[in-house]
Amino acid sequence: LPAAFTAETGRAHWSALLKTRAVENMVYLLAAAQTGIHADARETYGHSMIVDPWGQVSAGLEREVATVSAPVDAAMQTRVRQNFPCLSHRVFYVKGEKS
Repeated sequence: LPAAFTAETGRAHWSALLKTRAVENMVYLLAAAQTGIHADARETYGHSMIVDPWGQVSAGLEREVATVSAPVDAAMQTRVRQNFPCLSHRVFYVKGEKS
């Protein structure tokens, strides 16, 4: 998930939104975030992170420009998906009809 949150919205929402997306989709979420002051004086928040399917931050950076990595436990993700089968409960609508 590439992103460029402003400093203000990043402080308020970045971590909560990433954890929520990881949990609701039961996935590892890798979020690469822009950081710094840009030519138009806009400040981006940074805080790249990796969040596991349970919503725990596995690794992260605050404002450094670097590479972040963490191990991915595919078996844990499979267990989460088996124990909480909410993905199979999704219903999609196409042109007003259930599919």
